[in-house]
Amino acid sequence: MIEEINRQAREAGHDMATLDCVAMILHKPRLEQLAGSVTGRDQGDFRDLAYGEGLCLTGRSLSDFMEGKAEVEKPRFRQTAQ
Repeated sequence: MIEEINRQAREAGHDMATLDCVAMILHKPRLEQLAGSVTGRDQGDFRDLAYGEGLCLTGRSLSDFMEGKAEVEKPRFRQTAQ
């Protein structure tokens, strides 16, 4: 999945490999699929994500994401009631 996102970014003139930070807004189940693919974990591990919840996924380089070696930072970002 990240390979396709990276390909589309290159087509639009952006090289994700040169960036320090990339933000993506995805809906369920795409967020679960992306998290599973870049961490090397089963996407089912992320099924408990609530609507409006976010994740911070980190890696040393784009290669970590491509190779399924990214890590999930804690805590998750949850929308809170006001």
